[in-house]
Amino acid sequence: GIEAVDEASFKLVLKQPVGFVLEALGKIDSNVPFMMPERLANTDPNTQITEVIGSGPFRFVKEEFVPGSKVVYEKFEGYLPRKEPASQAAGGKVVKIDRVESTYHARCRRCHRRARQGRTRPAGVPLRRPDAHG
Repeated sequence: GIEAVDEASFKLVLKQPVGFVLEALGKIDSNVPFMMPERLANTDPNTQITEVIGSGPFRFVKEEFVPGSKVVYEKFEGYLPRKEPASQAAGGKVVKIDRVESTYHARCRRCHRRARQGRTRPAGVPLRRPDAHG
């Protein structure tokens, strides 16, 4: 389980020792451990979560999202960067642009599928669990 220690800390209580927990929580590649409010975490596993919650310098523009084709982020005016300089995933993130728009073209998707270059799983995800035997 997870317990709140104070406003800025939490305690993770595990049923058994798991050596890679700190690494998993601190990694910055595509297999990110997303945190969410308990009310969302308790959603039925067969129900899609449609609420988007962020804490960074950009906000997701849901109205302009087209799955597999377009995603838009705009500068979040309520974001206050930390005071220390940015360093990879840590430190203050000072936004100098107002909008980020990514588009994905159907022709490129088709070419990747034909060449079998498309990912079948996110980067960093092992083919089997680290604790699996055999």
